Amino acid sequence: MIHGHGGDNYKYRVKYDFSSNIVPAEFNKKLFTLISNLKFDFTHYPEPDASQLVRMFQNHYNLPTNSTIALNGATEGIYLWAELFRGSRFLISFPSFSEYEDAAKRYGSQVIFCSLDKLEREIFKCECIFLCNPNNPNGALLRKEDILKLIESYQDKYFFIDEAYMDLCLSNESLLNYVDKYKNIFILKSITKFFSIPGVRLGFLSFNPVHYERVLLYKYPWSINSCAIEIGKLIFSNFQEIKPNIDDYMRVVVEFYENLKSIKYLEVEKSSTNFFLCKSKMKSSSLKELLIREYKILIRDASNFRGLTDYHFRVSTQTPKANEELIKALCSILR
Repeated sequence: MIHGHGGDNYKYRVKYDFSSNIVPAEFNKKLFTLISNLKFDFTHYPEPDASQLVRMFQNHYNLPTNSTIALNGATEGIYLWAELFRGSRFLISFPSFSEYEDAAKRYGSQVIFCSLDKLEREIFKCECIFLCNPNNPNGALLRKEDILKLIESYQDKYFFIDEAYMDLCLSNESLLNYVDKYKNIFILKSITKFFSIPGVRLGFLSFNPVHYERVLLYKYPWSINSCAIEIGKLIFSNFQEIKPNIDDYMRVVVEFYENLKSIKYLEVEKSSTNFFLCKSKMKSSSLKELLIREYKILIRDASNFRGLTDYHFRVSTQTPKANEELIKALCSILR
């Protein structure tokens, strides 16, 4: 189950939430205006497979028919894939999202861990590989060409590529448009992080159509509720008009990174996306509690990521005002 996940502001009364890796809502005002005018039908069942929304997703990304299913949040796709290949040996590089390990173990699979630089050396030990690109929690981005080399070299292996944060990178290394060419890749996409609506719970899993009937055997019907379907349809009907200006946002991201780096006694890893893995001289659990109590600021304690220490934490870029408040608080604490 989810443990120590970001976005746990429901537990606290905070002013600024840096724990969840989404674009701040202020960058998506057009979408929220449109959502406020939507009329939801709660008196009828939604489509059991959200087929209209799936077709809109496939048309938007120019994907073949029967290549995609809609998900109740990207996490559903992780567990579905783990069930699809239950009993296999899974390779997971660290540090990375803990749900990969939890999902594989839930279905009785063996999990093998290695650092990313040793992945190809260990790949012969497994049948399935979880890859997060860009990676959570450190924002490391693998080049499309490098992943394709692995896919082509090991066509007897299955690759699950989590691209939940790909829309939050200036460099697009997505493999989504390769699902028609390769039978051994499954691509996970999240819509809600880019559009600041994680509470809606909406994602997509895309794959070669040869897997479609088998995937449907494991997919729960009606996992996408009417509200999520209608909001998803709204997004893909107005995508270009309502998408956040990622160039403007990434300028805020770069400024935030530079300010974080300037803090004494704080190590900050370079990232390709909007969140940063940091390490301080204070245990992250204590730092988190202090920031909540004294400043009403929430960060992500990253100590539960395999391969990290009790001193690691992660922060995502918020508005310039919020970023400034966090920088001031960290400067005051880590002096």
